[in-house]
Amino acid sequence: MKKFAVFMLAFTATVFLAFGIVYAKKSGLLKAYPDAVYMSPEMAETRIAYQNLNETEKAVYTALYNGILQKSEYIELPFEISGKTYEKIYFNIEKQEPEFFFLAGDFYSAEKIRTAQIIYRDDSDSFDSRKNALESERNKIMQKISGYDDFEKLLYIHDYIAENCNYIESGKDYIETAFGCLVEKNANCEGYAKAFKYLCDGIGIPCTVAVGITSDGINHAWNQVQINGIWYNVDVTWDDCDDEFEKVHTYFLCSDKDFSSHTPDSDLMPVFECISDSENYYTKKDAFIKIQDDAERILSNRLADISENIELKFSDSYTYNEFKNVYMNNQRIFDILSEKNPDALNSEIRCFMKEFEGNCVIILRFLRKV
Repeated sequence: MKKFAVFMLAFTATVFLAFGIVYAKKSGLLKAYPDAVYMSPEMAETRIAYQNLNETEKAVYTALYNGILQKSEYIELPFEISGKTYEKIYFNIEKQEPEFFFLAGDFYSAEKIRTAQIIYRDDSDSFDSRKNALESERNKIMQKISGYDDFEKLLYIHDYIAENCNYIESGKDYIETAFGCLVEKNANCEGYAKAFKYLCDGIGIPCTVAVGITSDGINHAWNQVQINGIWYNVDVTWDDCDDEFEKVHTYFLCSDKDFSSHTPDSDLMPVFECISDSENYYTKKDAFIKIQDDAERILSNRLADISENIELKFSDSYTYNEFKNVYMNNQRIFDILSEKNPDALNSEIRCFMKEFEGNCVIILRFLRKV
């Protein structure tokens, strides 16, 4: 009797175990989660945010990347992670993978996550046409800069975005994306920054989208980019004049010293120290004025051709104001113009000046009176 009872108990336990396994499989409690896979060295090379993750985070990033590439709504992760870790990884994918213009900034979260649910801003019917339009814009720009060195490539990309995109803060569906900036020509700061990174990715220059706040306490996005192993700050949004002057280069390849108005958020993504001015626009273009002898020399060289704007940066406010007094108020600039480019004075010439006093930058624009 005891042996029979033991047999019945064992049989019953086996039945319940088998039933439990079937139930768990049907209910999703036992899932075949994917193995951990990682990006190839070639893919990881310019993905700075990915490089700064630990091994578990890299595997989750890769799973999300591959799933989003397939437009999957539900993506099984190789590891269960906390909601906070998921936020960090998703935030980096949404900000640092600008080709995912169809990916929403909003996301689902929970205390623990093993299956990610993705929100898309695009329906599948319109995806291919928009993707092709974005790639077409990039290909046109890549053809233009073929053969340029890295500085000239970045300068062209910066100027192209500033000249061709209109800054808006609302009213369009894609203003936060590279698609909005490059195809629809309307974007906010995040769209500008993602477009800049999208084009840098196309030429293999390491670049990140940085987010944070400005000195006015406003949320903002910009870029950090690497040339010859050295990191620099770039803010195309703030360099877009949105007027007849079109663009300025105050925030192009800057050190942190000239970028103090920006405070990046380093909690969710990598932020790099930028200490060099060697690739700064005003250094490379011989447009940095420390003393008035610099101004005399630079203007003598630049006034030979007044078809383009002349952009100057000054070492301090004293030099800045002295230049205005000597060359603008006392019109010394026209004396130099008559010496170096006398033909320009065959008709009446007007000189317009745009000031960025806080940055000690001036743009000069010459126009013939019609």
